[in-house]
Amino acid sequence: MQFNYYCPTELRVGRGQLASLAESVDELGKRPLVVIDPDVRKVSASAQQSCTVLSRSGLSAEIFEEIPSNPNIETVTAGAEVFRKHQADVVVAIGGGSALDSAKAIAAVAEHGGSIWDYIGDDLVPGPIAPIVA
Repeated sequence: MQFNYYCPTELRVGRGQLASLAESVDELGKRPLVVIDPDVRKVSASAQQSCTVLSRSGLSAEIFEEIPSNPNIETVTAGAEVFRKHQADVVVAIGGGSALDSAKAIAAVAEHGGSIWDYIGDDLVPGPIAPIVA
């Protein structure tokens, strides 16, 4: 078996990294859509702090927290609509797998339209999507 793997992902790990969230987002855009699991937001001090850091940074952040345990087409469609109305240019995902998966799907549908079902499969997203910070 032979293959090439390229994954241009930056990881910032360590104490105090949450304080640099706004800086990380600011490098990618000025109008973030924050996709956050509402249950995580209620119980996680880090999730609350993330929203606070972004709101105090001067970035124009919009919160989307209509994330069920098992996201569906309606979730993605609603999130993409909020992304477009806010004229977002970056997505911040906070929470578990549901928030992360929703953020990726929202970014694809917001950029290219249609339904998330249009992009299920290999290489079906026709071009770039908004950057995602998670």
